[in-house]
Amino acid sequence: MQQQNIDNLTSLWLLAAEPFNAYKNTGPFNVIELDFSEWPNRVWENAGNFETAHVKEVLLQSTTALTFSKWNALEVEEHKEAAHLGLQVKSIQIGMSLSLEQYNIENFSHTIILEKIKTSEKANLWSEVFRQCFGYSISPEVVAAIMEKANFSLITRNQETVGCVLTFIKNNQIGIHSLGILNQYRKQGLAEMVMHHLLRAAKKNGLENAHLQSSMLGLGIYRKIGFTGIFKMCNYKI
Repeated sequence: MQQQNIDNLTSLWLLAAEPFNAYKNTGPFNVIELDFSEWPNRVWENAGNFETAHVKEVLLQSTTALTFSKWNALEVEEHKEAAHLGLQVKSIQIGMSLSLEQYNIENFSHTIILEKIKTSEKANLWSEVFRQCFGYSISPEVVAAIMEKANFSLITRNQETVGCVLTFIKNNQIGIHSLGILNQYRKQGLAEMVMHHLLRAAKKNGLENAHLQSSMLGLGIYRKIGFTGIFKMCNYKI
């Protein structure tokens, strides 16, 4: 389940890089570098890499701010690892997964609508809502370039935009990414409504598992729904 979770995420990063020829394989590392977007702009290890200590050199050579993401066991002390690498901890996320066969909530009521992004104009709006939710940017050019292969949606309620979400389906797995609620609409149960909306549709469509990477603040909601934490995603910066 862990590898399926990671594969969904990294495949989404690679999808975002493809239209802009922004991916390169250095041998030990995979690198995505876009000079007009803060996402995905990422470095991660190739399988079997034993040269992690050299990642600082890769980050220093970049002309943009890259994040080094590493998948660890839940008990790993990320600050000790950062000190060893000569880096700073940027953020910590918990990789979580759910077997849709075990998801059985059928009658969860909600008042939200997910509007799939299909135009450049809506891509601009999605990008702005994302920025307000998360404090950094996914360029509308990236959204427009991959919106036919990844599902970018605005979350609306009573004809008001309240947030955004991105889902990506590959190998019969759904990844739920970038679920954000605008500040003025938080603490109203909207994120949970969105999750049930997505999970019911995924199960109905015969998908096997759902995956996400949660901030520490979101863990309670996802555990309540039935997700299990299976690894720690440590994100580092220079």
